[in-house]
Amino acid sequence: MIESSFEETFSKAWVETQINDSTNELVILRQVIPWQSIINQLTQFYKTNSGRLGKSLRVIVALVILSRLRSLSDDKVVEQVKENRYMQYFCNVPDTEIATFMNPSVLCRFRQRLGVKRV
Repeated sequence: MIESSFEETFSKAWVETQINDSTNELVILRQVIPWQSIINQLTQFYKTNSGRLGKSLRVIVALVILSRLRSLSDDKVVEQVKENRYMQYFCNVPDTEIATFMNPSVLCRFRQRLGVKRV
């Protein structure tokens, strides 16, 4: 089962105190990527009403983009998101989920589910 939408994790106050560089590439990319449109296209590969709730497609897509942008392995991209505020902001990962963020194998299963052409 997968959610077909996402909620904005960060408040305006959080962004103002934590994200100091509005010209950072990840801040800009976060604003221009059509997240909901991407999620809408990807939900067809998931069951919407059975099974346990899967990881957020918004987060997974952001991780895949980061891994390609920075040429990082699945392990490294997950590790760096845990340490980097701009990556956390880009991926929409709340502070409460950093410690138990994600197992890198989720990214591998995501790519397998979509296939080479779609990724």
